[in-house]
Amino acid sequence: MNNLDFLTGLLKTIQRSQTEMRGILDFLMGSSLRITIQTQLKEFDKIETETLAIAQQRGWELKALDPFMRFMADRIIRFKLSRRNSDSRIAEIMIRNNTKDMIYTLKNLHQYRGQDSRVCILSQKLLDCATAYIRQMQRYL
Repeated sequence: MNNLDFLTGLLKTIQRSQTEMRGILDFLMGSSLRITIQTQLKEFDKIETETLAIAQQRGWELKALDPFMRFMADRIIRFKLSRRNSDSRIAEIMIRNNTKDMIYTLKNLHQYRGQDSRVCILSQKLLDCATAYIRQMQRYL
C-alpha cells in the first residue's frame, strides 16, 4: 500500500465516522452523551483537516468518501436507532463501529509501505482518538 492509498483509506474512515456521529446527534437532545459525541466529532474534524493538509502539501489528490456511501452510513445509523435509541444502544453501536475502524486502520498500517512519518503519526492519532472514544462510550453502556 502506497502513501496515497493509505491516506485515502484514512480519509474515508474518518468521513464515515463523522457521518455516523452527525446522524446520531439528530437523535440526541441535551444529554451528556450528545456532548461527548460532539467533542469527539471535533477531534475527527481536526484529523480530517490534517489529512487533507498533508495531501495538499504533497500534491496528492485524495478521493473522499463516495456520497452514496455517506448516504448509506447515515441511513444505517438512523435505521438502527429508529427501533431503540437509548444512550446504551448508541454507545454500543459507536463502540462496534470504532472497533471495526481500528481493525481496518491497523491492518492497513501493517500493509503500508510508504512509511511517510507524518502519515504514520496521523494514523496513530486516529487510532488513539478511536481508543479514547471507545473508553468514553463505555460509561453509557
